[in-house]
Parts: sequence; structure tokens; C-alpha cells
Amino acid sequence: MMLAVGSLLILLAVVPGVRWVGIVGVVLFLIGMYQLSQEKSDATLFNEALWAFLIPIIGGVLLSVIGGVLGIAWMGTVWGTLGMGMGRGMGPRGIDTLFSLLSTGSGIVFVLLVILFLLAGWALAVVYGVRMQKVSLFLESHAGNASFKTAGVLFFWGGWLAIIGVGILLAWIGWLLYTIAFFSLPGE
Repeated sequence: MMLAVGSLLILLAVVPGVRWVGIVGVVLFLIGMYQLSQEKSDATLFNEALWAFLIPIIGGVLLSVIGGVLGIAWMGTVWGTLGMGMGRGMGPRGIDTLFSLLSTGSGIVFVLLVILFLLAGWALAVVYGVRMQKVSLFLESHAGNASFKTAGVLFFWGGWLAIIGVGILLAWIGWLLYTIAFFSLPGE
């Protein structure tokens, strides 16, 4: 039952104002995975599920901190170059200078860092998708419900297509299938 409720709460995390239920859903889902892995005497199931969530969280926090520090440092360079200080705005000359700055080495480095961070985020999404596919195949083999396998395919391709935004929708549909599959299991 924890897996079903956890999946439902993860699914509902997209609703504004109640996004916190996603965190509760992840915790319930992982507790349910732990119980299932104990029941099946297979720790791999829990480990795959745990790392499917931990790797993107840890990577996202690290990327946020590093990106924030680099972004602040770059903005200090921009403000210093434009002569902007407290209470002073940027006039037409400042905008020309900003575009000039973007075409210099500092701007190129900034653009490359943005691309690097997008690629790193994409890599984290791919890791999530691959690990969730492994969890889904395990669930399908033990529960006999093909919806888990379909959800796994959606998680896998969702990870790869996250770079163009479609992947997030695919992962959400995967969680919808998980929710339906868990609630349709006997005894749920």
C-alpha cells in the first residue's frame, strides 16, 4: 500500500501549493521498496530505487551550489564592467557594453558553463531514467503487471528526452502508470 500511496503523492507533486507531497511520496515509495526488497530477499531492488532518487538530488544540489557561486562571480564581472553600482541603472550604453561583454572571453565562458550545466542535468536525468527502468522491470517480473514495464520504458526515454523537455512529461506518465499498477495489484 505504501508503494501505491507513494506513487500517487509523487504524481500529485506537480500541483502548485502541495508540491511538498512529492517529498512525502518519495519517502513512502522508498520505504515500500525497502519492504518489498526484504520480502523478495533482493537488496538490489531497494538499492536501484534509492540511487534513482539520490543521484539526481545530490547532483542537483551540487550543480546549484557551483552554478550559484559561478553565476554570482560572473555577475560581479558584468556589474564591474558596466559600472553599475548600488542605485545606478543600466542605460543604453550599458546594454551595448553587456552585449560586447558576452562576445568576449568572459561571455563565452559563461555560455559554455550554461551548456555544461544543462548537459550535467541531462546526465542526471538519464541516470534516473535508467535506474527507474531497472526497478520497473523487477516490479513487472514479480508482480506480473505489464504496466510496470511500460512505465520503465517511459522513465528510460524520459531521461534521454529530458534535454528537450518532453522527458519530464514521459516520467510523469510513468508515475501515473505506477500508481494505476500499484493500486490494481491484489491486496492493495
